[in-house]
Amino acid sequence: MTDLNGLPLIVHVIHRLDYGGMETVLVDLINSMSDGPYRHAVICLTDFSDFRARIRSPEVAVFALGKREGKDLPSYWRLWRLLRRLRPVLVNTYNLATLDVAPIARLAGCRVIHSEHGWLVGREAVPARYVRLRRVVRPFIDRFVAVSLDLENWLHQVVGVPAAKLVCIHNGVAAAGFQHDAGERSRVREHLGVAPETFVVGTVARLDPVKAQTQLIEAVSKLVAVHESPRDTRLFIVGEGPERARLEALIHARGLEREVTLTGARSDVPQLLAAFDVFALPSHIEGVSIAILEAMASGLPVVATRVGGNPEVVVDGTTGALVAPGAVDELAEALAGYRESPALASTHGEAGRARMRAEFSLESMVGRYRQLYDDVLDGRSATVERRGAA
Repeated sequence: MTDLNGLPLIVHVIHRLDYGGMETVLVDLINSMSDGPYRHAVICLTDFSDFRARIRSPEVAVFALGKREGKDLPSYWRLWRLLRRLRPVLVNTYNLATLDVAPIARLAGCRVIHSEHGWLVGREAVPARYVRLRRVVRPFIDRFVAVSLDLENWLHQVVGVPAAKLVCIHNGVAAAGFQHDAGERSRVREHLGVAPETFVVGTVARLDPVKAQTQLIEAVSKLVAVHESPRDTRLFIVGEGPERARLEALIHARGLEREVTLTGARSDVPQLLAAFDVFALPSHIEGVSIAILEAMASGLPVVATRVGGNPEVVVDGTTGALVAPGAVDELAEALAGYRESPALASTHGEAGRARMRAEFSLESMVGRYRQLYDDVLDGRSATVERRGAA
């Protein structure tokens, strides 16, 4: 569909528009393409939160279908009717929860791009039914976007997506929003009740078992138990989710109520990053983490697990440290290294900032998506398998 100015419409379909890395990518993409050549709208299969306010343009419509758990057939009918009314030229779906939208979008006359941002479980543990689902809907999808080479390889080797249908577009962030000076660091630390000399570990992620915040708490417990260091240690866990009660219980069991703070979901993450000395993300699985990229943009060294797309972002021994998933002692040792050597933390943080700007900028990500949309809509990459709708 085009408006009076002749701009075609792209509809982005997401399970729920709420705080999260994938959602941040979507909103940044829409905001950065506000100058054309496309209009944008968002369809949430379930609902949206106040995160919707981060879309700057009032012309970007956001719809909520109120889908119930499971195969809610009436919601698919509502989606069909909405697509027929909006008449987009292209539908961009995101992650597993929106995969079954592809046939509906093709039957509504739209080209389809499906973006994969990661798994809910490790790649070896992906249920066979989800692999089959990807294979079933594959003919209806013009192009699969993977946010990491690791994910791209999995889609090709396991799901069987042809190489011609695959593209890797790394996530990107805007570095300008993460510039901090010593004054801001002092102000934020004062607000948080943190002394200037305290060593602060920070993480930003939804509170979910896959993010392994329990292991980060255990690692910090080990640091606190080592009394030889002249620096106190604090941990700030930024985010909200179903793991909160378990984390609170662990903090209490380890006697870390003074050292560990659960901040909840925050809208001032760039400012909080200014107060940290190191960023840690011990996830069991990961795509290309927006939180890691934002930490690098802030000049922080990153300690992360050697999983998913993390090794494509964090250069071990240069911009941070990579550790084995589940290795609490190794995680604690990496954090202790930065606690004992602020100079090393500064060197790795600056190297990470430079790498983020060179390899993972928002401008690069947006440019690659724009080119992909152009290619698919121009017909050069729009060939689908025989079972797909024409």
